[in-house]
Amino acid sequence: MLRYLIVLKTKKDLTYSDKNLKITTKVVIFVLKQLVMDNVDVQIYLSQVKTFFEQNPDELINLLGKAKPEDFFEGVARLAAENIDNGEDVQLTNKQMIDLIVELNKTKKGLIVREVLTPVLESKFGKIYLN
Repeated sequence: MLRYLIVLKTKKDLTYSDKNLKITTKVVIFVLKQLVMDNVDVQIYLSQVKTFFEQNPDELINLLGKAKPEDFFEGVARLAAENIDNGEDVQLTNKQMIDLIVELNKTKKGLIVREVLTPVLESKFGKIYLN
């Protein structure tokens, strides 16, 4: 999330050069409310997602594959906060959800070792391959 720095000036500190930068307490309160509300929206959305998956644990397993649920929920919170910062809806799009799942299930580069089973029948005459 973006970090905001708000500097309050008293009326004594304001000069004529500060005409364009006057910050009233109403503006500061409005900005702080927006920041808090954005965070609350993300928390409400995350709570709804967690509640859905608590009620449907099989769906979570099917969706995540080998990924950890904690990593998934952290990713959802991060993407929802990015959506709010960009002025979009807090809810993740299908593309964002798919990208998150793919990112969480990426395998490390390297060889994938698979054991290949060959059907073999052993008899008194030796091995007979059944493929």
